[in-house]
Amino acid sequence: MTTLSKLCWRVGLAVCVWQSLAAADTIKFRDGSVLDGTIVSETTTDVTIEVEIAGGTITKSQTVNANDIVELIRSTPEQRAVHAMELAYQRTLRYKLEPNHSYAIWYYDGVISNVFQRYLADYPLSPHTLEVTYHLHEWEAARDRAAASQAALAAAAATSTAHRVESNGGRADSPDVLSTMASWFEEYWVIFAAAAVVALWILSRVLTR
Repeated sequence: MTTLSKLCWRVGLAVCVWQSLAAADTIKFRDGSVLDGTIVSETTTDVTIEVEIAGGTITKSQTVNANDIVELIRSTPEQRAVHAMELAYQRTLRYKLEPNHSYAIWYYDGVISNVFQRYLADYPLSPHTLEVTYHLHEWEAARDRAAASQAALAAAAATSTAHRVESNGGRADSPDVLSTMASWFEEYWVIFAAAAVVALWILSRVLTR
């Protein structure tokens, strides 16, 4: 057996072992159907199981009649731990960078620390470590590019403001008072109208005394 064949055989074996460890609770029914998930409660009359859909991004609880169950297979604590790790890995896959779109710096920081770095800290022995690390570095690089771009825009705005001040003889641009008053009236005209009505009413009461 060649070195490459041995490597492929070992990788395939590791995948099979990992998949077996990641098994969830299983309910086998009398009609032959099977339901996989996490059992959250069990009574003498029914069993409630939490089922994952959409790649583990959505969970829903389903209660089944105990009389319809033929066999109930519970996962071990080790299997539950691996299952939780796989769910966490699936969550990391939700965050993808768009080539022509950038986010706010706080969003980059949140994804980096709360998603990728947290996964690597919680599951350092995960088989997905290299992939998650790669995505982490992608987001860090994108964050740095966005920060540099925003800093350049801020510097350009500051330079433009300085040029306007210099062109005004050292005075900053004064706001247009009439425009400001017009915008206030446009935004708060209801309040102004109500105040005018109240003032007219008070004036009429005073004049009729």
